[in-house]
Amino acid sequence: MSENPVKHHPRFYIEDGSAISKVDRTLYKLHASLLKSSSPILRDMFAMPTESKPVDQASLIEGASDEYPIQLQAPVTAEKFNDLLLWFYKKALEHILEMTTFFMMDDGRNWSIAEIEGCGLTAVQTLLMGQKYRISGWVATAVHRLLFTTQARLTLSDYHNLGIHNVFVLDQARTQIQDHRLAVAFNPPKVVHNYTVCDRHCGPTACAEAWKDAWWGGFARHYIQPDTHISPQEAMAKLENVLILDMTTECYLKTIEFITAKGVIAKEDAYVAATVVALT
Repeated sequence: MSENPVKHHPRFYIEDGSAISKVDRTLYKLHASLLKSSSPILRDMFAMPTESKPVDQASLIEGASDEYPIQLQAPVTAEKFNDLLLWFYKKALEHILEMTTFFMMDDGRNWSIAEIEGCGLTAVQTLLMGQKYRISGWVATAVHRLLFTTQARLTLSDYHNLGIHNVFVLDQARTQIQDHRLAVAFNPPKVVHNYTVCDRHCGPTACAEAWKDAWWGGFARHYIQPDTHISPQEAMAKLENVLILDMTTECYLKTIEFITAKGVIAKEDAYVAATVVALT
């Protein structure tokens, strides 16, 4: 048995496709008429033979079956061909989304939205299409991704495509979040003591000092790390995994409960929500 068997592409072996091609060890079943109309090279490549064959030999026509696919050679690779098809079908799907939105065809609109979501849009593409076609869920998803993506990961083309308004709103939100994180990181919440237990254990002073050390080592330094951009919830999870030897469990739990009730960390979510509203 082959260690690397030929397999159907999970997305681009399309049930109603008309031509089967093979790249590396992957089979594709595609809409030949669409591909031929987009490129003279693809037009020649996907041109089916015109001579007739007996019914029992129809599958011998190149591109008509898995056994006789159209072979695509170097420099085409499966990875590169996948990217090309993602772009090609996304472009067609966007036309469907545009028309179904215009004609208020909800079933078609919902179908095209679901199909496009499977195309692996970038955060910038998701935001712009969400704004253009009034898809609030896409705007929210894109905002979260963009706010927690370092500016170095956005290209000049990204900034150009986003436009000055989107860039300004996102930059303003990013600054608010950064300022908030710094303020929280360098001002650890006071310990809420359970004095009945604390006095018997190590005392309030030692308990508070242990909390400050754990706050910085287990939470703050992760919370303000510019290269990771972990969520507040992820940062709090790191704090919860820190063993604080000189702090009682009762004091720790009461302090965490206080932080949660006060929304010390959750305030960041409000900045994100406001940004989504501003960009929707």
